[in-house]
Amino acid sequence: MPEQSMLQHRFTSAHYSLALLFSVLLLVTSSRTSAAGRIAFVIGNSQYSGITQLANPGNDANAVASRLKALGFKLHGGKVHHNLKRRQLQRQIKAFARAANKQDMAFFYFAGHGMQFNGDPHLLPVDIPNDDDLDIVQSDAMSLNKLLATLNGQADLTIAVFDACREIPSFRSQISRSSLGGSAEAWRGLSRPSVAVSSTLIAYSGGSGQLVADGAGQHSPYTGLLLPYLDAAVLEEQRLDVPQLFAEVSYQFRLKNKGQQPEVINQGVRPNRYFLASLPVQSQPVKPEPEPEPEPAPEPRPEPEPNPQPEPVVPPTGRLTVKTEPSDARVRIMNIVPRYRDGIELPLGSKYDVLVNKSGFQSWRKEILLNQAEQVVGVVLKRSVPVAQPEPQLVIQRQSFEPEMLSIPGGTFLMGSPASESGREGDENQHQVNVRAFKLSKYETTFEEYDVFARETGRQLPQDQGWGRGRRPVINVSWHDAVAYAEWLSGKTGKRYRLPTEAEWEYAARAKSRSAYPWGDDIGRNKANCDGCGSRWDVKQTAPVGQFGANQWGLHDMHGNVYEWTCSDYEDPYNGAEQECVSGQSNVDRALRGGSWDDAPRDVRSADRFNYWPDDPDNDTGFRLSQD
Repeated sequence: MPEQSMLQHRFTSAHYSLALLFSVLLLVTSSRTSAAGRIAFVIGNSQYSGITQLANPGNDANAVASRLKALGFKLHGGKVHHNLKRRQLQRQIKAFARAANKQDMAFFYFAGHGMQFNGDPHLLPVDIPNDDDLDIVQSDAMSLNKLLATLNGQADLTIAVFDACREIPSFRSQISRSSLGGSAEAWRGLSRPSVAVSSTLIAYSGGSGQLVADGAGQHSPYTGLLLPYLDAAVLEEQRLDVPQLFAEVSYQFRLKNKGQQPEVINQGVRPNRYFLASLPVQSQPVKPEPEPEPEPAPEPRPEPEPNPQPEPVVPPTGRLTVKTEPSDARVRIMNIVPRYRDGIELPLGSKYDVLVNKSGFQSWRKEILLNQAEQVVGVVLKRSVPVAQPEPQLVIQRQSFEPEMLSIPGGTFLMGSPASESGREGDENQHQVNVRAFKLSKYETTFEEYDVFARETGRQLPQDQGWGRGRRPVINVSWHDAVAYAEWLSGKTGKRYRLPTEAEWEYAARAKSRSAYPWGDDIGRNKANCDGCGSRWDVKQTAPVGQFGANQWGLHDMHGNVYEWTCSDYEDPYNGAEQECVSGQSNVDRALRGGSWDDAPRDVRSADRFNYWPDDPDNDTGFRLSQD
């Protein structure tokens, strides 16, 4: 070989080897394989109240969450979210976006109903109305474009999986009469998102305009095929990055199923950068490779044989029944999501935190080991011993950091809303409640008041969103924060402060009225701060307290501005919990009242209810205090 050709050959070989080594190093240093900084929001909506219920979204969500936890993802809220209502879905998406900020990966999974409105895709909460007016249906649905825009740019990578769009027979007649023109394509399936997002991988279980199957087994066909690809061992063996993983699931699904065609939308996700499982790094040095020979044209890809999916391991279950005396005592299992019912089916071998209580009786609480196929536990509650009344205390004058308290007379009222009330929700069943006289703060607790407590106790000051502090209502405080403030204030002043019960709150908000609002059945203009209240703060921010007129008992801002924590558990339907304060630090949903600056007029009615986790703060949530 001539000397010049030999030198050129050596240079080319060395150049190729260096390029190969550089590529390997780049892959190792830039690939995101660590489990640090991963968060997942997993939703399974099955129990729809107005439209077709579904069998498998709950199973699908539980299985996906289990796989993601094994891959190092932290579950948003520490749990799988089942059967989210409209405001729960809206609020949790905002909270998830905040939690995803600066994380490596954010994984959003939704199983349930979805549909499109003239090409605009939406997810359906479980309280979606079966209404003849599809404009009302759309207003209650969650815009997928808005969801993606909310999550955009929060995490380094966002993965959004939508196993939605089962058929909704009850909407067929509405479609034919609506402004959609009767075209099935105008509502069926999830259309492609129109919002521009970055570093986002979107996986649809069906194509645009397609219905997807709920499945005859334990999982939908799509999620059933996805689950093995979320197994760490499979991921490490196949070495698929995130875009390749979902493309492979879509490809395999097409081979095994007809009709439904999953789609993957890659919005700026770099290849070979993101992996759900950590990949082993080669420890041996990379050997120089000779110059590559020209490769022959690739042969057609053979159709792979369908791989049998592993059968899910279903743990043995038993049925638990708690027989109580008195028979109408309330039974709850505090360490599981499903509500208790007689004969509830639960995995054997686990311990369940059972709480039984009833007004006028001492509560009973015990861990029960479920070790029988049919297990019955008998509980007899003891009547409460009357507590001796404390000796009268000297009246202590209000200090500058204390709230101004107003006396609310006792009485009997009709709690809830009539069926005829516009905007009424299904958890507002009317019933008569007796309320003893109590005191309630004239205004919502302000930053000015709460900051004294935070500084004195060394707590972090809650964020004000840049809206200002002072006389604005304190926001971004959890239920536990509000209770801690009440306990601190009680110790500081010698007076006994607490949060109001849910029944006390509605009684005070109504102030003897029976209409949707204390001033009538219409929201009016500039009577509150909400989305459509006609104030200058609507949908923008909180208003300083006292900007709107007081009700008959002198209370301000009971409607709109910020949601207010109560001391009561949220129960649907009402069962007496609305008249009690929660004891202990359990994380059962608490009742919130009043609506906020970001809610529609129907959500700030006197009877409207909302529930939320006690350990989660938000920028539309505060509180006011009460006294016995």
